[in-house]
Amino acid sequence: MQIYYSIQMQDTGKDDKWKKSAIDLLITERERLLWRAQGLPVDTGSLVGASCALRGPLVPIFVDPSGVAVSWLKNNIGSRIEITKPEDGKFLTTLELAVRFGKPLLVEEIVEFPSILLPLLRRRPLKLGERTLPAPQGFKLFLATRRDKLDGFPKEVDAVLFKIALGAGSKSLAERFVEKVLLKETPKLASQRREALEREEKLSGERDTARLDLLAQLATARGQDLLQESEGSQGGLLSSLEATQSKAKEIALALEESRRSLEDVTRRANEHERLAKFAANLYKTVRGLTALNPLYVFSAEAFTDIYLEAENYRKTILSQDKREQEKLVEKRLIQLSLHYCSKAVYREHRLPVALQLALSLNSVPDVERNFLLGEIPLNGDEDSDYKVPDWVPEERRLSVRTLALAFPQITARMTLSWLKDVSNIYAERNLTTFQKILIIKTLRPDYLHTALSKLAAEVLGVKDLAPPHWSLRKVAEHETTYPVLLLLSPGADPGSELRALANNRVASTTGFVEVSLGQGQVVQAELALENACRNGNWILLSNLHLALNWLPRLESLLRSPMCTANKNPATRIWLTTEGCLGFYPSLAGLCLKLAYEPPEGVKRNVKRSLHQLHQKHENAMNLAGSLLLSWLHATLQERRKFVPQGWIRSYEWNESDLEAAYELVVRKMDDGKRSEKDKDGNWQTGRGLLDVAIYGGRLQDDYDMGALRSIVRDVWSSEVFEGRRKLAGVLRVTNDSFEDLVKALERISDNDSPKERFGLPANAHRAWERTAAEAALLHLKGVLIKVSGNDDKNSKKMEMKIQRDLKELIDRNGSIFGSSKVEQEKNKNPLKNFFIDEMNLTKKTLNLIRVDVESARFEDTKTPKHWMENWKYGPNEILPFVKGLLLRHQALEGFLSEFLPVVDMSRLARPRAFLTVLKQHTARETRQPMENLRLCVNWFENDRNDDWKVSLLVEGLLISGNFTRLI
Repeated sequence: MQIYYSIQMQDTGKDDKWKKSAIDLLITERERLLWRAQGLPVDTGSLVGASCALRGPLVPIFVDPSGVAVSWLKNNIGSRIEITKPEDGKFLTTLELAVRFGKPLLVEEIVEFPSILLPLLRRRPLKLGERTLPAPQGFKLFLATRRDKLDGFPKEVDAVLFKIALGAGSKSLAERFVEKVLLKETPKLASQRREALEREEKLSGERDTARLDLLAQLATARGQDLLQESEGSQGGLLSSLEATQSKAKEIALALEESRRSLEDVTRRANEHERLAKFAANLYKTVRGLTALNPLYVFSAEAFTDIYLEAENYRKTILSQDKREQEKLVEKRLIQLSLHYCSKAVYREHRLPVALQLALSLNSVPDVERNFLLGEIPLNGDEDSDYKVPDWVPEERRLSVRTLALAFPQITARMTLSWLKDVSNIYAERNLTTFQKILIIKTLRPDYLHTALSKLAAEVLGVKDLAPPHWSLRKVAEHETTYPVLLLLSPGADPGSELRALANNRVASTTGFVEVSLGQGQVVQAELALENACRNGNWILLSNLHLALNWLPRLESLLRSPMCTANKNPATRIWLTTEGCLGFYPSLAGLCLKLAYEPPEGVKRNVKRSLHQLHQKHENAMNLAGSLLLSWLHATLQERRKFVPQGWIRSYEWNESDLEAAYELVVRKMDDGKRSEKDKDGNWQTGRGLLDVAIYGGRLQDDYDMGALRSIVRDVWSSEVFEGRRKLAGVLRVTNDSFEDLVKALERISDNDSPKERFGLPANAHRAWERTAAEAALLHLKGVLIKVSGNDDKNSKKMEMKIQRDLKELIDRNGSIFGSSKVEQEKNKNPLKNFFIDEMNLTKKTLNLIRVDVESARFEDTKTPKHWMENWKYGPNEILPFVKGLLLRHQALEGFLSEFLPVVDMSRLARPRAFLTVLKQHTARETRQPMENLRLCVNWFENDRNDDWKVSLLVEGLLISGNFTRLI
């Protein structure tokens, strides 16, 4: 039997009356007050769960990420309960003693279920070696885990557990928010409530005792004794009645005072109730971000701090009316939540996170949201009579037709001006903001990323989606409660920066220790953590992704008194990990998470690099040289944004390269200034070191090497250094102070022009916009699917919809799915044989899909991996993938039937193989070795040369820029 209290209860109608009556049967008023004083959330689900945990026949397991249930249980049972953990060295001893002496036992922080407990779940004797211990009267087993789900538990265990989640619903969380803000406003509120509860219990007990005494005297009295005083006694029945009545009045007055005090607290709680409910619903959305990355776990405790900070903002707007106050505080809460989340997520995930929050706050019709996420009708092309305007480019015609099928009222307003200038779309008054996004996605996807960012920023009430500036120094000075988990981008290493901060005695630290995990250094890490907490050192535990099995133990240590109550105030605990699957979610939720990667934009990147160099070389820093180096470093890193136009791959330049360049180049430049000899030679030497020894060592392409050489020559120049030419045309280098230099940087625009900043084609940003927007929408769709998939009904509905749509496609194209293999012709044109092979590969994949549709289960809309083995660059969604295969099959049939010299590269599964076959065919026709051939490009269709014995017209290419080079 498995029961789960998801706390999704509402307080209206007949159901609410039934719940209240059921609660009254299960729990007395005294128990309710007592449990609340012990820390139990007061919502209905938590009360039912607590009652079942204490009185139910099955063994309860608390799904308790926040620790609320365990804290309440310890307060409820008190010192009688035995507490242990599976990884505790005394686990078996504690278990045996609890069973032998019949004491309650709590096994907390379970990650993998201990199989030795299975007999106890079935009410059977415990087996320890050759000994058998039956559980006596009084033994009660409680289990607790910080995981959200029991995925790793055996099925036979899951079937006999009673799963309970206390305080897991939005209502319960809202009550906890209100409780926290009231305790902050009135620190003595908890003690006052406890005293009032004790007073009520005491007075109620005295009242019950007086009533029992009166009933006893009434039972023994006879006749006139009811009105006469008993001889030899101090009071008769009448005096007892008067004393009881007096006591009842005294109790009534005390209860009335408690009631007035409770009403005052209730009135104050109602003032915060609206924001608390809003915050609870917002936190529900934030919790769903784990679907984007398992590291994005945000605890209720951390979000409570955000809520309290938003409540503090209320004090600054007391002059506003009540309704306006609520709007402003809600807006502030949204901003704080976005900033907190955006600091913890990688750059590529900031837009999906912002869109997820925006869609949860500003709901849009499902059909519009689904269209944005790529869900299109199956029969759009066949059933639509819409005629696409002639001014629509060929590559956008299919998208326009699809939009017309879903939203004919939108396409009816479509004009040429929308295509020419995106601002004309925003100027349209008869469309909603979200509908304008759909038009941009259809007509101008090269502006889609900007449009989505603008939409999210507008809904969330922020200027942009970038997180506020932070530094490790600020974090070290202000963050004393939580460990700090740094999420590293490839190649990043914060060790040197943390060591420099520790050497400068930031936050009164006394030392710095770094332990790298992954090579059997777990014991060393535990000892170093204990010493750091005792002595006030900083400790860095790096590469946690290499020690995933140890993370539950680390989380237990970080929650222990050693790292909390008994920790030295100067201690700072730093953790690092790269993105990975299987990271322990409870540890991720415990920590303050920060994405340690280069900030977005050249301006922000330069500022960060300057601050890092300044804090390490503050006393002997060459400001002008450091500025040039920081600008070069930022340009090279930000150019990675435009892979493959900027670089052929994203090279892992990091802080160590910056530091090495400073030591080898900037310091040498200082020596050259002192000698004043061969100034040009010093600059040439610096360029050589930057080009070859430092940054160029990672490059793998001649084109990239040439680009690096050009960038270094442009930035690392005596003309720029001496102020005769502006750096990148926007900043003049001077010898002002560090503060003046930072102020000068602030005046630079945040927008980076590809041409001016990176030397790329002016439209390079347009290709990035399209690619980045598609990736962001794909991430967002994955989050929404996983969040809705947690509901079994939604998951089943989605699975049925995917299978229904696929079967419809198969039925409509039955002849294609059932076609046989095409045989190749021997000693014929290799190009034709290549197209035959492509056709057979397509048919093989289509037949695989037909078989899988009948048997497979589709839990989400992502294309199965074994489908993509034959089309690695195909769409990542199931329906677009199958439709793409059908279009590819149709195009290949045209190639084979007419063998036209026009090839649509977008219809090929292996475009690189096609170019290789073309080279082989050319070598055969020209009788030249393949190594002597090179691929040439001619951009004019009518400009044909008779010397070209083999040539083809190619279409279906996405080309950025106007630079032509030989391949």
